[in-house]
Amino acid sequence: MELRRAYKKTQQELLTNPELRRLFSRRFLDRLLDWDTVVDGYMRGKHLKPSGAAWKRQMRKMLDAKGYKKVTLDCYLEFIEKNWARLETYSHLYRTEDTVSQDDSCKTDELAVALAYS
Repeated sequence: MELRRAYKKTQQELLTNPELRRLFSRRFLDRLLDWDTVVDGYMRGKHLKPSGAAWKRQMRKMLDAKGYKKVTLDCYLEFIEKNWARLETYSHLYRTEDTVSQDDSCKTDELAVALAYS
């Protein structure tokens, strides 16, 4: 849970703190939450549902509107599929809603300890 709070707090500061924002390009800041949006949708299986094609079109449209290259979504999805085990461990970070189950917070705490001692 602490990792999620720190991640979301960092994003919030990057979005709202003028002093911090000056350190980053506008393009970076405009795209800050896009990865989370794609991973969250993937986690929820939106790419597999009957509406999967519509979800992919929606993601492509979002990325296109922000100036991403046409192949970006394909690259994101390929990366997600190849690295799913690690991303699943951190899935609570990318959720768009503010709730995280107790199970997820336990996984996070265990992972943080494991990473600290690896």
